Amino acid sequence: MEQLSLFTEEIIKANPTATFTGTIPSIKPAGESIRKVIENIKEAYLDPSNSRPWVVTTSFGKDSTLLCVCTWVALLETPPEHRTRRIYFISSDTGLEHPNLTQYVRKSIRLMNESAKEQGLDCFEAVLVEPEAKEKFARKVIGHGLVLPTSKSPFRWCTDRWKIAPAERFIKLLVKRFGEVCVMTGVRHAESIKRSNSISKHGMKNQFIFPKTKPGKDKSSDQENRIIIKNRFESHPIADIRDSDLWDYLMQWSKFPWGGRFYEMYSFYSDQGECPMQVQEMKSTCGQSRNGCTLCMMIRDDGMLEHF
Repeated sequence: MEQLSLFTEEIIKANPTATFTGTIPSIKPAGESIRKVIENIKEAYLDPSNSRPWVVTTSFGKDSTLLCVCTWVALLETPPEHRTRRIYFISSDTGLEHPNLTQYVRKSIRLMNESAKEQGLDCFEAVLVEPEAKEKFARKVIGHGLVLPTSKSPFRWCTDRWKIAPAERFIKLLVKRFGEVCVMTGVRHAESIKRSNSISKHGMKNQFIFPKTKPGKDKSSDQENRIIIKNRFESHPIADIRDSDLWDYLMQWSKFPWGGRFYEMYSFYSDQGECPMQVQEMKSTCGQSRNGCTLCMMIRDDGMLEHF
């Protein structure tokens, strides 16, 4: 597959010896809710009304891993001659995550690119995006003295500069090249009440893929409204998946379709002070801890740092 020249330095290339082998991973049985997600992805992928590429955002945590697995399975179940729509798996590297997490993400990106070649999924490409040099920690915080946000800060500028902006640059490049793009995220109602409200606010009921919107004002009434962003679409394929269904399905994959192992992903929850399986829905999976930037001042306790 032709690579996007602007981001070639950020693409973790597959082993040059990786070629089509015809070896297809065994597809694990899925419950009704997960199977519905896979079928929805297949139906949308084969939609003849458009050829816009998809961007599947992933941090390789439990939710985005489920989305990646469902997408991968959907394409394996799609006849090769119909795999014409391009799909980009992208992950943001701030340069400040714990080394173990960074290593896992980079390894996953590499395995995705290698396995896509070996399995004949030429429509797939995995990309690691990073902040521009002028936006990185050393320049912003050490060089310019910009203060890192705390839990009392009204705005998390670091999230926007180090995670969102790199992904946005990549997405805008795709829009320029293909005319349109659909971004898929692994958000779920069951994550928390706050996340559920956000999904309901930004999504559209009964639509698998819907136009991206942003806050704005209606010029005629001067009332707050949501404005459609041209050439941008979104999808929340696993929004209705419950925690129990998520873990039941992921645990069947001792090795994910691209070769990453379940226990590696799970260890970032179970072995580092996290609580991956809640008895009650609508609670934060990791309570008051988190696996993020090692210098983050938004959360008091970092389970990963305490573990290591």
